[in-house]
Amino acid sequence: MNWSKSKTILIMALIFTNIFLLGSYISLHFQTTGTSVAEDTATVDFLRRSNIYVYDEIPTKIFSLPVLEVEVENVSQDQINEMISQFRIPFPSEVTRDNLLNYVELFLNENNLLEETAILDKITSLGSSYILEYRNKETEKEMFVEESYIICFIENKKIKSVEKKWIKPIKYGSKNQSTIPATTALLKFMSEYDETSAVSITNIEMVYWLDSSYTSEKATSFDTAFPAWEITYNNEKKKYILAY
Repeated sequence: MNWSKSKTILIMALIFTNIFLLGSYISLHFQTTGTSVAEDTATVDFLRRSNIYVYDEIPTKIFSLPVLEVEVENVSQDQINEMISQFRIPFPSEVTRDNLLNYVELFLNENNLLEETAILDKITSLGSSYILEYRNKETEKEMFVEESYIICFIENKKIKSVEKKWIKPIKYGSKNQSTIPATTALLKFMSEYDETSAVSITNIEMVYWLDSSYTSEKATSFDTAFPAWEITYNNEKKKYILAY
């Protein structure tokens, strides 16, 4: 173990902790609603020394949010495959963004798979194949609900496969609670990242998150989603840091 490097990191962590505690004290007693430029700059510099590079603007807002009660829909893959096999409508002659979108949504609507809160996130082109990805954005607070998605794969002008996992918001909890700032989430990310390769962080945003590793396999179940910082890094990998 490189004790000199470890000692340096420990000293820097203690210094930053003192800065953060001071910022937290000021926020608590003087009712500030966000982090300062100094805190954000100190965080970015500290992460850089640990080979973690932030290429997105760090959100400064400290949120006050309730939990979100949700209904989880697990759609059977066999059922979706049967829907695909029965879909006979041909693809338009020309492959354009509009034709891809219209064709996919025609299939989704015909089979009651498209949701009102589904937002097209991106279209990825891989030669003659295309991937359309939808995210779930709840309407009241306009926050994405993760991990909730519809992913459609098109190959040679045909729908090859569709994956769907949907988390439907039901109601908010009765009590709001202040979230940790994005700077704290980034430091938690650093402490939990155990690889030696460099990290490029490209997006940081507040979402509602339901940990999929603990959700039921039943077709329909009920659970609670919590506010979390979604950190996107190294080619669209996602890490969720609970915000309470």
